Amino acid sequence: EVDAAWVHGNVGRFRLVDAREPFELKASGAVPQAENIPLQTFVQQADALDRDQPLVVMCQSGGRSGRVVHALVGAGFQNVASMEGGMFGWRARGYAVR
Repeated sequence: EVDAAWVHGNVGRFRLVDAREPFELKASGAVPQAENIPLQTFVQQADALDRDQPLVVMCQSGGRSGRVVHALVGAGFQNVASMEGGMFGWRARGYAVR
């Protein structure tokens, strides 16, 4: 896991994916640099991801992103991490949302 401060300080050095559903992003905002791949479709799209590119997965609180990272590691990904605390952790630090 990596925390929100690490993610904020290292944006651009990895791919940031938000595993929440689109309605959640509309309701509580999103990290500006994050792309949305909902949990339900993440596993289906995993083969299209670059296995060599560092990847951080986030969600609302860290539970879903942890499951995604576990599945990706099982599929052979090595440079993956979950953002601890998810969007709750991001907002707690006062970082920008869109």
